[in-house]
Amino acid sequence: MTKEEIEKIAPCLKNGPLSELGMKLIEEVNQIPKSISGDVLKTWLTYYIFRAKEEAFKKPGDPTNEILESFQKQTEFIKSFNHLDLDLFFTTSIEEKSRQSIEEIESETGSHYGNLFKNFDADKYFNEATELLKIRLERNGIFPDDISSKTVLDAGCGGGRYSVAWKQLGAQKVTGVDFSKIGIESAKERLKTVDIDVHYQIEDVVNLSFENDSFDIVYSNGVLHHTRDCRKGILEIVRVLKEGGMGWLYLIENPGGYFWDIIEILRIVMQGVDNQIAREALKLLNVPTNRIFYILDHIMVPINLRWTDEEIQDALKEGGAKNIQRLKRGVDFDRVEKIYQKEPFAEMKYGVGEHRYVFTK
Repeated sequence: MTKEEIEKIAPCLKNGPLSELGMKLIEEVNQIPKSISGDVLKTWLTYYIFRAKEEAFKKPGDPTNEILESFQKQTEFIKSFNHLDLDLFFTTSIEEKSRQSIEEIESETGSHYGNLFKNFDADKYFNEATELLKIRLERNGIFPDDISSKTVLDAGCGGGRYSVAWKQLGAQKVTGVDFSKIGIESAKERLKTVDIDVHYQIEDVVNLSFENDSFDIVYSNGVLHHTRDCRKGILEIVRVLKEGGMGWLYLIENPGGYFWDIIEILRIVMQGVDNQIAREALKLLNVPTNRIFYILDHIMVPINLRWTDEEIQDALKEGGAKNIQRLKRGVDFDRVEKIYQKEPFAEMKYGVGEHRYVFTK
């Protein structure tokens, strides 16, 4: 990758506290031969830095020095490793991927999330998402009135966890749609073991097949920032929302503080790493399935856009959204909740926190 390509993925490497050591880390990582062993090494390095960031964030002080120390330690480790004569270690090579078309990127995104979601255990799948959604709705005072009469579209449902959550919270009818065949098949398979009625179908979230004004609630939770046309996707979720209904939109925030700076640096570290190898490498460290999802989610997806509040609100208004409200609260581990609770150095760590919006039409 060229310096320009690197800085496009991780703008924090142009200048700022992480730029110098971040670039040194990437320079050493780029010397690792392309192989199964190399992919495992990059995944473990990513896991170390990801955990170091989390540990630094738990402390009340400025996390900068601790983050930089983790960069320095891993740079020195990889540098020493690259100087060893370990040709035999890298004999099982992996072919470099050629430049992908939009269709191939979409397919890879669907496969990435499909494989992550399908490994969730029953508790994480059926109970956790319901509780998280309930808390986010209640803390922001937006739990829908008379939910038992509402039709819900989960636009970009992935493995269907939040489609199930809406149904378990009492929605009359829930439809979950996603581009990922793996995700939809996994979601349907889950329902065979329980008495929960959710309809799933394969759809392109930036080109929905539904008529205008089709749903009382349209829920798009962390999906459109991974698509080829995020703005078109926003227009679509507003289009299919009924007049007076409730729309929900979650997109990645900009600015995002060290949280997103580090993820973007790790996205460069993991460029070209095989998704399955990365998952298996973390399993070898006994990382739980939900943690594997959380770590690899944004790091390995092909498209990962970050938008400002102004950009999101402009797109919503273009689609005809009204009464746009950016949510100020979340569950305890949400970045926006840590900012709300005035955690020390929260803005340095998390920027503005998650961009979650509700709106009407």
